Amino acid sequence: MAWFFVVSAGLLEVVWALALKASDGLTKPVPLLVTMLALAGSLGLLALGMRELTVGTAYAVFVGVGVAGAVLVGGLVMGEALPPARLGFLVLLLVSLVGLKVTGDSPYSDERNAGEGGRSHGDDPRGRAGVEAVEPPT
Repeated sequence: MAWFFVVSAGLLEVVWALALKASDGLTKPVPLLVTMLALAGSLGLLALGMRELTVGTAYAVFVGVGVAGAVLVGGLVMGEALPPARLGFLVLLLVSLVGLKVTGDSPYSDERNAGEGGRSHGDDPRGRAGVEAVEPPT
């Protein structure tokens, strides 16, 4: 489910980037509203995905999906240039994202930090196990 959240966040990044362009410098209210809503949704979905994925991998995929989507939509819908070199670099970006996913998409995959059950932070998937509230001295 985490990957669904991160990829969806990246797709919403495409929406807000295109709406930002359409807002003409934040002067048109409807595209501005779409920008703000898509941006909020994008960050919310990214946060949900980061619950289970490493920050580096999740953020790279988020940005990569956004970049690839914005470049492709810009070229195919908005008439922006899509020379072969640009498409080649998009392929390199996608290969890099796949490489990041293959090399570790869990914050608990590092064996040096793995504790019981393969997790480095006990049973709390957010990494806060063992942190207890401390009462101030009276």
